[in-house]
Amino acid sequence: MFRDIESQDFFYLVGLANHETVVLAESPNEAASVGAKKILKKNGNDTNVSMAIVVTKIKENTDDCEVFSFSEILGDIGLFSLAKEMSNISDFLLDTSKKST
Repeated sequence: MFRDIESQDFFYLVGLANHETVVLAESPNEAASVGAKKILKKNGNDTNVSMAIVVTKIKENTDDCEVFSFSEILGDIGLFSLAKEMSNISDFLLDTSKKST
């Protein structure tokens, strides 16, 4: 039986702060979620975080990557309170309350 190319899994390199992991997933979004879970499970409270999670499909001669908001990925994997905290930190650091004139 042949597998449809649309449902093909690929290897992705997932980076968060100074952590990296390789996961097998159907899409970059799924890879970001699986990678975040894997990194958080491995490092627990010692996990360094950033506002972005970077996902790169592993294939020959590629520099293409996708960047996701870490707070949104946290929400996707069910860590809603942590996602809210990260979103608040991001808003504070980017000072989104000020309106530019």
